[in-house]
Parts: sequence; C-alpha cells; structure tokens
Amino acid sequence: MKQLLALLALGSLAQGEGAGRISRAVLSASREGPDARVFPASLEKLWLRLELEGVPPDTPLTCAFLAEKAQAAPPEHELDQARLEVGGLVNRVTCNLNRPQQGWPPGAYRVEVYLGDGPTPTLQIRFQIVP
Repeated sequence: MKQLLALLALGSLAQGEGAGRISRAVLSASREGPDARVFPASLEKLWLRLELEGVPPDTPLTCAFLAEKAQAAPPEHELDQARLEVGGLVNRVTCNLNRPQQGWPPGAYRVEVYLGDGPTPTLQIRFQIVP
C-alpha cells in the first residue's frame, strides 16, 4: 500500500511559456515546519512543500523518495513515489512520506522531483536519518 500522499493547494495563476520551474522547495519534519536536511529515526512523517512558477496546466510532476545508502535498505531503494498533474492554478504541492513500518533505517536518503516527462530529475534534495 502506498504511504505517500500528494496534496494540492490552489494558488494564484502562474501561467507562462515553457515548462516552468520549481521556485521553492522545503523538506521538513512537519507540514508547515522549517527546511531541514537531518531528521531523527523517530520521525513520524516527512514533508516536502513545492512552489511552482510558470508551469503550464496538466504538466506531470513526480516526487520519488529514495534510500541512497541506509542500514537495512538496499542501495538506491525507492521507498515510494507520487505522480500528479500540476500547473495553471495548481502552483503549490505538498507531498509526505510516513515512517516505514519497520522504522527509518539510519542513513542517506534523497527526494527526486521530476517536472515534466524528462528522464533526469528537475530537483534532488539529499537528507539524513540519524539514530
């Protein structure tokens, strides 16, 4: 069962030419919390907030959470991902990932965000889970 939820918040019109861009990204231990890159293994939920600019309507956006090198997890293991359509009125996205059933293994992780259908991530955010 997928643990990742994607929540959309409607914002002001952000129309533009081209694929647009991610203007702000915040990785946090709480929905409205500050940006961070180190989290405790006791963390209940990890939150990613994105603000978009100039993204055309119906543009695909994918958020993937991966364990790069973590105890008890294979290298480059994808924990979960969500794919949704953004752009136009949808210029803010919030994704979250619940703590795995077995808990967060300490180690190095990253979030990859793909805006559009390109093969390479538009944004990568690396973070650590510590005991």
